[in-house]
Amino acid sequence: MVFLIAAVAKNLRRIASAPWSVAIWVGVPLLVGGLLSAVMGGSEGGTPKVHLLIADQDGSFLSGALVDVLASDQLAELLMLESVSAESGTEILDAGNASAMLVIPTGFQTAFLASEPQSLTLVVNPLQSILPEMAEELARLIADFGSYAQMALAPELAAIGDIVDGIQEESLDQDEAASAISALSGEAATTLFRVLPVLSTAVVEIDVATTEGAREASFTMLFFPGLLMMSVIFAAQGLAEDLWQEREMGTLRRLKSTTASLVAFFAARIVTSAIALGIIVLPLSLIAFAMLALPVESLPLTVLWLTVAGLMLAGLASLIQVLAPTRKAGALFSTLVFFPLLLVGGSFFPLESMPDFLAAFGRLTPNGMMLEPLKAYLIGTGGLSGFGPPLLIAVLAILVMTGVTAWRVTTSFSTR
Repeated sequence: MVFLIAAVAKNLRRIASAPWSVAIWVGVPLLVGGLLSAVMGGSEGGTPKVHLLIADQDGSFLSGALVDVLASDQLAELLMLESVSAESGTEILDAGNASAMLVIPTGFQTAFLASEPQSLTLVVNPLQSILPEMAEELARLIADFGSYAQMALAPELAAIGDIVDGIQEESLDQDEAASAISALSGEAATTLFRVLPVLSTAVVEIDVATTEGAREASFTMLFFPGLLMMSVIFAAQGLAEDLWQEREMGTLRRLKSTTASLVAFFAARIVTSAIALGIIVLPLSLIAFAMLALPVESLPLTVLWLTVAGLMLAGLASLIQVLAPTRKAGALFSTLVFFPLLLVGGSFFPLESMPDFLAAFGRLTPNGMMLEPLKAYLIGTGGLSGFGPPLLIAVLAILVMTGVTAWRVTTSFSTR
């Protein structure tokens, strides 16, 4: 016990003597989180808008009505419209300064009223992904609505077309046009009253429900647990590199010639790593909890779980170090292993934003495995039972990797 306490104190003093390393472990995730917050408009930033260019080449009443619908208050939070010509709109898209351009071609109204095929052209910005997809879905919705209107009101639309042609060709005077419109209104009303009962008694209904107790899973909410895991990974790598310092100072070689237990030596490393990880994770968790207004009672479990995850990752990093032929090779191998884990394990991008196959692989990585139950617990879609299997795997992994590392230290690492 005396040796264990002395070894822990020595390890903590060594960590304290290199404050810049600790600052990097904490500072890099804070920097990434700050940049993300700035890009997303801060914690209270509004929803990103689709910058939609409108090139109305038809200039008709119907195309104007379509533009008015897109400019309505209901879509104001989603769309930012700008009227342009097709040529200038293409230049804006090429410069990456808009999400998409909707082109309403000449003859749109005439073709629509005649129930003839017509098309709206949506030109998207290839430099963006999500916002152009939103614009595409909106355009498809408009096209579907127009198709249904043509199928349900084809005769009425044809009559409207005849009236418009008569007015434009001056073959209808004002009184005749008003009479035709009045008669048409009655026919359209009759058609609508005929189809409304069918629509109102639709057999398929969709109820939108939210899991009881679940919080809003915003992008920031999905991202910040992975940000905490990033700090844990950086710390695990730094703690593992301490083995080379022990070797270069001759500590490992002298340890073999004393009565001190190798088990106590590695137990001291685990205790030291747990303390260091807890000190690093706690302030970052406090910041995240304050920004997202999470319940304080979830904080101890969050810190404890991230500490356990860090111990497992530190065990992996230590194994990589003792298997490497040199200190530089150990740092290189560690980077080659942990950087891909950061990418696919949910630290740079939430797993929910990845393709399904990549997200499934990410959940099998060590950090992804530990990340998912914590995220579900904080959001409110998972309980304490979700921590059981990953905890068992993590404890077994820590024991196995520490055992292999100890064997490697005693056989060759301490003497070569």
